[in-house]
Amino acid sequence: MARQMQFIQLTNEERSSLKTLFRSGKGKNRQLTRARIFDLLDRQVPPALIAQTLSCGIATVYNIKRRTSPLIVKGFPVFIIVAC
Repeated sequence: MARQMQFIQLTNEERSSLKTLFRSGKGKNRQLTRARIFDLLDRQVPPALIAQTLSCGIATVYNIKRRTSPLIVKGFPVFIIVAC
């Protein structure tokens, strides 16, 4: 049975903090990969394509989304720092 993916919606503030993180290029690889996954989920890219693009497992995409509750998504910058 195929997994059903629910995409996320980030606020403009959360998107700008992601862009700042990407542009700085500083941070742990795990942190940057998670941030890229959130960015691509926000753009409604299918999980299989995200996994292929970022060279990670499809389970990684599902696990990162599963571990994120809606309350944590609202505080996205804090989640990225704490989770890594």
